Amino acid sequence: RRVLFRSLPPGLKAAVEWASDELDDDRIEWLRSLPTERRLRYGEIGITFCHASPGSRTVPLSADLDPSTTLELIGQTDARLVCVGFTHQVRVKDYGWKVLVDAGSAGLPYDGEAQASFAVVEVDAEASTINAEVRRAKYDVESVADAVAARGLTGDTYRAATLRTG
Repeated sequence: RRVLFRSLPPGLKAAVEWASDELDDDRIEWLRSLPTERRLRYGEIGITFCHASPGSRTVPLSADLDPSTTLELIGQTDARLVCVGFTHQVRVKDYGWKVLVDAGSAGLPYDGEAQASFAVVEVDAEASTINAEVRRAKYDVESVADAVAARGLTGDTYRAATLRTG
């Protein structure tokens, strides 16, 4: 069983195919069954979790986007809290009417910090407040980078270097 993504760059395609081969059919089906976006309500506060941006798995909310484009993209949801990924760059931004949280990456950070990152978000529905903070978790980066490099796929040398340097 091979997953073919003809439009991906060779290094990314090799990694995707490797990951697919490492998973059994049940795990692949479970992953396929997951929603592309998750919306929750905590009291009156709506929360949207998505990969890239509300309504899109592939249009990222990069920190270098024009601010009007960012506001347009986060305006695609009525949620006050928008939690995204895809960019691998840590960011918490309170726009007043919405809070944007990008926790970064547990595996491939692109922000100069080699440790895994995650977000802790506190929502107080009564006070209608949202506080978000990104934290770092230490792990044996060198060991993981060495294992990735030893795998020998196209792009693994780059991925290992990115792990080491963030």
